[in-house]
Amino acid sequence: MNVITPALSVIKRLRNRELAETSPSQVQQICARDIYRYALRRLNSVEDAEDVAAEVYAVALTALWKPECDLRPWLIGIARRKVIDRLRKRTRRQESSIGELGDIRAESAAPDTELLRDEASTVIKTLVNELPDLQREVLLLQVADGLTIREIALAIGKSTAATNSLLARARETLKRKGSHYFDGETNE
Repeated sequence: MNVITPALSVIKRLRNRELAETSPSQVQQICARDIYRYALRRLNSVEDAEDVAAEVYAVALTALWKPECDLRPWLIGIARRKVIDRLRKRTRRQESSIGELGDIRAESAAPDTELLRDEASTVIKTLVNELPDLQREVLLLQVADGLTIREIALAIGKSTAATNSLLARARETLKRKGSHYFDGETNE
């Protein structure tokens, strides 16, 4: 009996235990909920979002997931690459990447207040869409998808320091470019 056989056996047992802790139904649930919403916000197409969620699920079942990597950011990282591929295939710039961030309306606002809020929402969406791709991506991952800095870093394949820097630059760019509209909120 050679020395490698027992080591392979231990590795196989560990892998089976780890894979048993993450069931296909858990992966499917994350893909059906989080990955679908992620793709829908970026692609603005129900069909494309469903396709991306299904592709991510298929990749997750066939790929070798590393247990030291959190499952959700790992799946979002796969989805991110699938979304980028789809956007490249479209050969045009994405018009609205934050369509589902939600309205900022108050329940019983006056008509003029609601109009101002609608205008502010449109301006914010435009400003976010004008951000460089990676800055927009990290901002949306945090604001729209609720990921932590660490999870965003895992999803985009960057360090937490680089992710923090991207997020800070995105916020600074929004402040600078939006200061003419939101005059009382920034100082220049």
